[in-house]
Amino acid sequence: MYRKFKDCLLKPSRIGQYVDDKTSKTILYFLLILLIYILPQLVNLINLKTMPSSLSDPIITSFSENEQINYKLEKNFETDSNELVSTNDNSKPQYVVVGTLTNVNLDLIILFNEEENPTDLTSYDFDRSLNNHNVLMITFAKKGLYLELGVLKVENNSNNNSNNDIQQQLANQENNASRRFYAYDDLKISEIDFANAHKNKTIFARELNNFYLSIYKKFLPIIIAVGIPMVIISGAISLLIEVLFLALIIKFLYGRFGIKYKTLCKICILAYTPRVVFNLLSIIWSSIIMYLLGQLLTIIYIIIALRYYVIKNIGLKITEAIKNNMDERSDDDEL
Repeated sequence: MYRKFKDCLLKPSRIGQYVDDKTSKTILYFLLILLIYILPQLVNLINLKTMPSSLSDPIITSFSENEQINYKLEKNFETDSNELVSTNDNSKPQYVVVGTLTNVNLDLIILFNEEENPTDLTSYDFDRSLNNHNVLMITFAKKGLYLELGVLKVENNSNNNSNNDIQQQLANQENNASRRFYAYDDLKISEIDFANAHKNKTIFARELNNFYLSIYKKFLPIIIAVGIPMVIISGAISLLIEVLFLALIIKFLYGRFGIKYKTLCKICILAYTPRVVFNLLSIIWSSIIMYLLGQLLTIIYIIIALRYYVIKNIGLKITEAIKNNMDERSDDDEL
């Protein structure tokens, strides 16, 4: 396998000699380049260093653009535990709508309430546009977080528009089936002042990142158990689609040589070696040039491999024709 990998990476003229290998060997080689292909995602999954910008950016933006949140998490030295406290005398419940999560049909809503177990949503005065939205609610309560999934209902109980007559609840809140509680101390969450989104975005971003990493480490075993299969499956599908599509294009362009589609797929898999290696290097060195170079080398390798494979087949056919001709002459001489 090492020699095969080395030849496919450094000597494209030798790729053709591996095309006629058994399908099982080609599948094993595909799994090898798949491992290299998804390696950065696996490392990032296991050893996450920072909160994804796709999540942190909308949270920071929504907190800074909405009403200032007058709450913070801090250490209570009397109880030696983290608690949510109000930073002003008016400790009314507050909330921030972050918006729709990427690739998920859910609106993220973050709520703040100093109660031990807040369940009443009527005090938050949600915008009517959120009615019937699928939401993920994260409630910062006195001692910990409450996570809830459901459909938000913001409805009038009467014909007038008084806020006192507006009913606000999750459609499945009655049985609390989707409600989960996580204590701040169990999550090992550090202090965070939510008002910093207005006062100092840099500090807020740093506190938010530490907050996210604390939760991430807490649930890392579950994340690994669920995330690794997802990374492998999504990576395999992505890589396979690329190979099949490229083989289809080559079949269209070089159909006159009569090479089977299965054979072209094998050539593409073998020639994808520089593609996955340079993709890995581009991530390590943060270089788009390395990524583009890998793409270019793959195309060049495929062309070279096709050329040598065609020449090899033509040579075999000529040799076979000469041999058959000589056999026919030998039979004639014997007669």
